[in-house]
Amino acid sequence: MIIPKIIPGKTAEGLIEYTTAMLGQAYWMGTFGQTATQALLNYERGRFPNSYKATDFETQFGQRVHDCGGLVKGYMWSATPTSAPVYNGSQDCDPRLFFENSKIKGEINHATFAKTAKRGVLVYTGNLDHVGVWTGEKIHEAKGHAYGVVASPLTTRFKLWSECPFIEYPASPEPAPVPAGKILIDEPPMIRRGSKGKAVAVFQQIVGTDPDGDFGPKTEAAAKALQKSAGIEVDGIVGPITWAAALNTL
Repeated sequence: MIIPKIIPGKTAEGLIEYTTAMLGQAYWMGTFGQTATQALLNYERGRFPNSYKATDFETQFGQRVHDCGGLVKGYMWSATPTSAPVYNGSQDCDPRLFFENSKIKGEINHATFAKTAKRGVLVYTGNLDHVGVWTGEKIHEAKGHAYGVVASPLTTRFKLWSECPFIEYPASPEPAPVPAGKILIDEPPMIRRGSKGKAVAVFQQIVGTDPDGDFGPKTEAAAKALQKSAGIEVDGIVGPITWAAALNTL
């Protein structure tokens, strides 16, 4: 079970410093900042044989290696960018778990994200199978074995963001309550297909579907229709931008 708790001394700026130091280092599936050795290769190849079919792994011995989530964990678990990481199972998240365990998250609005997002937030592909780190200008990501750790531009393949639940960020302003009829939710959460609860019922009231609190296909269709009419990305995920569009219809 993952119980998010801030690691003392770990900050958003520290994460960027770490990922900057890792640029050019190799990508190895399953790793989180260890030094590449034959023993590590044998171990990870045994766990992920389909990810270790390239012929150049031996040439990367001595490098500090990560996979995409491991780039974040390498910072969390290492005292410095050159010290050996210390594994912590209570903080061992893949991209989806980083996102799901974060209380502060949302959709990426590509029109405003670069100007408004905090440095050091995590950015994700839409299916939550890949994560990178936003630096304020670029995304630092362990992109894959053919690429290693690189600085990439922000493109539409990244659709979601969150604060890493284990490191400290500058405080955000308190969000205003969101009204919907007689229901009030203090901080509208991201909801999507499969979500349940009060926030789903609020959204359903706004878009005119049965407010049963279960985000099913009819609610997803209503969300996509709203997004299309508002001229925002049509993905059926209700984050801050879609909430704002919904409230504008009241």
